[in-house]
Amino acid sequence: MRQRSGGRPFKLDALANVVPTDARRETMDFSISHAFVRGVVYMRRDQPRIRRSADFAGKTIAVLEGTISATYARKNHAWGGTLRPYTNQQEAIDATMRGEIDATLLVYAMDRKYIVNDHGLRRDFIDDIVYKFHFAVHKGDSSRLAQINEALATVRDDGTFDHLYTKWIGSIEPRPIRLADLRPHAAKIGFGALIVVAIFW
Repeated sequence: MRQRSGGRPFKLDALANVVPTDARRETMDFSISHAFVRGVVYMRRDQPRIRRSADFAGKTIAVLEGTISATYARKNHAWGGTLRPYTNQQEAIDATMRGEIDATLLVYAMDRKYIVNDHGLRRDFIDDIVYKFHFAVHKGDSSRLAQINEALATVRDDGTFDHLYTKWIGSIEPRPIRLADLRPHAAKIGFGALIVVAIFW
């Protein structure tokens, strides 16, 4: 992985926030995931809701060319639907409102940054479309990959990861609730559960 700065080439040891694809796996190795975002769909309110990828069957789906959503949709053969690529997100949204396509599939959070939804289109998460982000290193760089994985495992274990995730990513994609999150409230939860049981008893 080489980039240029001011005309001079320099070597990158790792890239952050990379979604693995078959093509990337040929030249890169990937760490354990460190973040994820979900697929989100825009569609007219007079159309049946799309909640899972299987709901795309038979529909025309707009995707933004060059994005992970487009790559993921092609890999999965559009889940039985028909893909229509666009180079501009807003154009896809406008075409959805005009009824030229059935839905626009995008990545959550980035859609709100670049889209003006003046049409009042429905916006739903797709339950089973999740894009996981990883660190990428040069193919075969097992030493550096091991260092990154060790660092990620450490910050996950000592609470640093939760703090950073809440600060930088939590506003984009809520982190799933884990057992450790509930422990400080165990007494209140237990007391509430006892009250419910007593009421039913």
